[in-house]
Amino acid sequence: MPDWLISRQNNHTGNDKCQTHPDNELDTMCKDHDVICCGACAVTIHRTCKNVIELKEIDVSTDRQTLIQSYVSLLATLQSLNTGRKQDQSKLRLSTAASLRNIRQFRRKINDRFDELERMMIETIDSKCIEIDNAAKNDISELEKGITLLETSVQELNLQHEDTNSVKGHRDNLNLKKLLNSTKIKCEQIERYQLEEVHFFPNKKLEKYIDALQNIGYCTKYPRNHRTTIDSIELTGINEASLDFQDMVKSDTGDLIIADCSTKQILVIDENYTVTRTYDLLQSNGGSSVIGEPHSVCCISSNEVAVSLERDKLIAIIDVKSDNGNQRYIEVGEHCRGIGFNSSTRELFVACGGGSFTNESLGHISVYSLQGDCLRYFHRGNDDKKAMLIRPLYLAISNDHSKMYVLDGIKGIICISTEGEIIKRYSTSNIEDATGLCVDNNDNILVACGKYNMIIRIANNMTSCEQITDEETGLTDIPSICYDCKNNTCLVGRSNSHLIHTIQL
Repeated sequence: MPDWLISRQNNHTGNDKCQTHPDNELDTMCKDHDVICCGACAVTIHRTCKNVIELKEIDVSTDRQTLIQSYVSLLATLQSLNTGRKQDQSKLRLSTAASLRNIRQFRRKINDRFDELERMMIETIDSKCIEIDNAAKNDISELEKGITLLETSVQELNLQHEDTNSVKGHRDNLNLKKLLNSTKIKCEQIERYQLEEVHFFPNKKLEKYIDALQNIGYCTKYPRNHRTTIDSIELTGINEASLDFQDMVKSDTGDLIIADCSTKQILVIDENYTVTRTYDLLQSNGGSSVIGEPHSVCCISSNEVAVSLERDKLIAIIDVKSDNGNQRYIEVGEHCRGIGFNSSTRELFVACGGGSFTNESLGHISVYSLQGDCLRYFHRGNDDKKAMLIRPLYLAISNDHSKMYVLDGIKGIICISTEGEIIKRYSTSNIEDATGLCVDNNDNILVACGKYNMIIRIANNMTSCEQITDEETGLTDIPSICYDCKNNTCLVGRSNSHLIHTIQL
C-alpha cells in the first residue's frame, strides 16, 4: 500500500512545508510533473513548465470527483480483466488436460494399430510355418516308410535259402528292383524340393520413419484476443428466407460481392448493407445448361468479378455494374474451386482438382488470361518429384502481387510465387476442413476454420498464428470470410442467415 494512503489512514496529514525551502508553505502545483511545491520552487525548478498553478485556483472537490470517476472506471476494467484472466487460467488447465488426454488417445491408437499389424503378421507367419511344417511331416513320414520297407525287404530276402534261380527268386529280384526305383524317385523328389524357412524382416521405410520421428504431433499456443470487437449487421433488400454464403469479396468501390449457394446468385451489397443488384448464375453457356453452384469469387476490376462454378468446370465473368451482368465464361474443363486475380499481370489463378468427384485430376493451380487461354499450370514442388498440392480449396493473392497463399485441405497453407515456386508452408490441425481464406493489408492470412467455429490469423512470415474468434464470441457455422482493407475489418458470413458480422482487427 502506498505511503500516502497509510499516512491518511493513520490520520497523518503530512508536512505542509517545502522540503527544499523549509520556511515556505506548499502553495503551488506543477501539473507537468504532478508535484506540489512552494513559490520559490515554481520560479526556479519549474520555471520552464507551462502548467504551474496556485493551489487556491484549483477546485479540489471537482478534481476529486473526476479522479474518483476514473478510478471507478479503472476498477471495473481491473475486475473484468481479473475475471477474464481466471477464465483463461481455467481454460488453460482444461486445454492442457484435453491435450494430455489426446496424447494418450493418440498413443493408444498407435498401439492398437501396431497390435493389429503384429497379430496379422503372427497369423501370416503361423500359417506359413504350419504349411511348411506339414510338408516336412509328410516327407519324414514317407522317408521313414521307405527306410522300414527297404530294411525289411533286404532282411527278408537274405534269410531265404531256396534256389535263387527259381521263378520265385527271379520274381523277388524284380519286386526289389521296382521298390528300389520307386524309392529312388521319391528321394529325388524330396531332394529337389528344398524345405523353406520362415523369417521376419521389418519394413525398412517404416523403420527409417520411426527413427526419424522427432515428435508425435505439435503443440500450438493460441494467444486470446480480448480486444476482439464483433458487430452484426442485417442485410436489407433480400427476398429470400435465408442465404448460404459460399464466398464473398469486398470490391475497390466499397461494394460487398456475395456468392450465394442457396439461390445460385451473385449479390451486390452497398456500403449500407442493402442488396442493390443480383445476378443469376443459371444462365446458359452457349445453349448448354449450367448447374450454377458457386465456390469462390474474386474481383478483377472495379466493375467485373470472376466466379468459379465447381461442378460446371467454368469460370463466370460478370459485370456487376450492368443490368444483366453481360455474363461470359472461361472453359476450365476440370473441377475448379479457389480463385484469385493478379491485377499486375492480368492473370486469373484457379485452384483445380484434388476433390472427390469421379475422374478428378490431382490438385494443381491453373493460370488463365481473361480471354480464356490457359497460360501455364503448377502441379509439382521445387524438386519436381512430389505433388505441390493435394486438395487446394481457396487462394488469395498477396498485396504486392508476387505470390499467392493456397489453402490445401491436407497440406495446410502454402505460399507459392506467381511463377510456381514454393516459398513456405504452414500447417495446423485447425485448418482441416477450413471454409475461407483472405489476407489483410500486411499479408497476414485470415482463415475461417468452420469445423472448429473459429477464425485464426497467421503471421505474414508464416511462423505463428493467433486465434481471433471462437465459439464463445457467438460465431458458429462460418462458411466464408473476406477482408475490408478500407476499414481494417474482417467480414464474416454465416450459414442460413441475413447477417454480416464485422470484426475490428
